[in-house]
Amino acid sequence: MTGKKKALKALIVLAIVLAASMFFGNTLQTITTAKVEIIRATKGKLEDSIALEGSIHFSKGEEIVAKEAAGMDAVVTKVLAKEGYFVKKGDLLFTLKPTGYEEKYKTAMEEYKNAIREYAVEYASKQQLAKTSDQNDAYNEFLLANDDYFLTMLKVKTLAADLGYELPENIEDWVALDPEPVDDVVKYKKYNLKGLNNHTATALKLDENSYPGLAQKMLDAYNADKRLFNASAILKYIYKGQYGMSRIGDTLFESIKKIDELYMKMEKAEQNVIDLEEKIKSIGDVYAPRDGYITSISIKAGDSYDGIKPLYTMSLEGEHPLIRCDITGSQKPLTKGTAVSVEGLEKSVKITNISIEVGGKKYAEIALSDDNLSKLGGLTALMDKTIAVTATYKAQKATTLIPASALRSEGEDKYFVYVVRTSWGGLLSNNTMTLEKREVKVLDKSDKVVSLEDDLSYVDIADHEDRTVKDGQQVMKYVD
Repeated sequence: MTGKKKALKALIVLAIVLAASMFFGNTLQTITTAKVEIIRATKGKLEDSIALEGSIHFSKGEEIVAKEAAGMDAVVTKVLAKEGYFVKKGDLLFTLKPTGYEEKYKTAMEEYKNAIREYAVEYASKQQLAKTSDQNDAYNEFLLANDDYFLTMLKVKTLAADLGYELPENIEDWVALDPEPVDDVVKYKKYNLKGLNNHTATALKLDENSYPGLAQKMLDAYNADKRLFNASAILKYIYKGQYGMSRIGDTLFESIKKIDELYMKMEKAEQNVIDLEEKIKSIGDVYAPRDGYITSISIKAGDSYDGIKPLYTMSLEGEHPLIRCDITGSQKPLTKGTAVSVEGLEKSVKITNISIEVGGKKYAEIALSDDNLSKLGGLTALMDKTIAVTATYKAQKATTLIPASALRSEGEDKYFVYVVRTSWGGLLSNNTMTLEKREVKVLDKSDKVVSLEDDLSYVDIADHEDRTVKDGQQVMKYVD
């Protein structure tokens, strides 16, 4: 073999050895070097889906009581409404049956008959005596005026206190007095009397929103005061013999007084029978007083009902149902107008209001149209159901975004990423990739994406490593 051939053969052997060395070296490096996926940050607005649980919500509403059933030992025979029903004024909702009315009616009739008999016996026994007199009439009017005055004053003072209104000290300031009357003489029966209250008045102009019904109650109190003043004055005139009026003997006065008392007792017993009959007629059916939703029912068929506790609760007039979600613990600032998807609806809707209750509870409220209610199966089907809601949070500003898996933490509020630095090798050497720790400031994050303050758009970032890595470590890129 010539020298040239020997040299060529040696070169071939050397090339084979070098190639084998490089192959096995690269294979060994591939096996022992950590692999990472190389990603690039993007710019955009962070979006996140927030799962919420909602339920149908109304305000406190109006509790409806069938007051006519009070004292009647009523029983509910039918419940025709359900929670979630929308009812119209006049719709039949319940039927009640009074169970104790027969005994009550029997007792009332007995009292009425006894009162009639007492009056008749007393009247018949005094046939030879007068049955009326100015003195007795004035006395009776004084008693009635006195009762009316104190009951009316109690009502107006109670209402004023409830509404936070301070009544003036002078009762004449409770009303708008008409101009002074031209004639101060008051005609009473056949007598012309002076010194009586001859003024007329109208109600004050109070804000009805702040003081509903108070102005009329104040006018009623003024008129009751006027009535009592005049009744007292007339009785005094009789006892003093003024204006041609005179008293009668005590025996006759007491006789007429007894007849008047029995007559009033008979009238009261008669009115009790009439009221009871009206109550019995009105207790049977319970109708909706206005349009609205039935938000709760407190009773069922067969239950006794006392006419005191609420039968049911209606939504306030014009109120529509809401889906309300507790967002007290939400890490994202959900606001009015945030898009949400509701399980059962094809199209997204929006948060219509954010409310905060006493104690700090925070709620997102979603208004429901009649069409959406229908698509969700109707309000009745939703009343006691948890409704799945997903809110779509979207940040206000565009920031640097990276996958959440690329963010690393080394303690509370301390975050970093691994930037991949590539060193380019020579002809016979490979490129090398080295991890470099880069601290970053996190603005916001979701389960999948993180928003950063830092601009990382110009660097490669390591993600999804196949083993534990550290700062300064050499890595390789995943090869598909």
